[in-house]
Amino acid sequence: MKVSIITTVQFLLLCCSLTFAQSPEANPLKWSFSALRLNEHEAQLVFTCNLEDGWHIYSQFLEEGGPLPTTFTFVPDPSYSLVGKVNEESTPVKEYDNVFMMPIVWFKNKVVFSQRVQVNTSSTKVKGKIEFMGCNSFMCLPPNEIDFSIEVKALQEGKNTKGK
Repeated sequence: MKVSIITTVQFLLLCCSLTFAQSPEANPLKWSFSALRLNEHEAQLVFTCNLEDGWHIYSQFLEEGGPLPTTFTFVPDPSYSLVGKVNEESTPVKEYDNVFMMPIVWFKNKVVFSQRVQVNTSSTKVKGKIEFMGCNSFMCLPPNEIDFSIEVKALQEGKNTKGK
């Protein structure tokens, strides 16, 4: 009986520690979003991911059969239209990966992506999601999706705006 109580307590402690280990506060990747109004009709959306030391995320441009690339999806809205594709503003690391047996492109420390938009109204909110996977030299986190909502204010209201 005494052994079974001790085993049960140990199991509960293990479960609690695993729950805390997976808490969102422990996420080694932190995203932020902003908009820079370029002129009356255009803005640049900025997506920044700050990574803890030793962590990286993958480029959008990976060969098939490799890890999950970072992808951006925008909710269509008549108040804006995308101009071109999402740019990778940061310098990537390019290495041959022995696990995937192919060259892999990834970013460490801080990565900045940008997307130009044509704004069809004085102000708008651009919404969408980013899908990505964070890894270090020991493990990868499960693929993750985060939603974004970036307010693009009218030019006279201010140039820089932050999103959620």
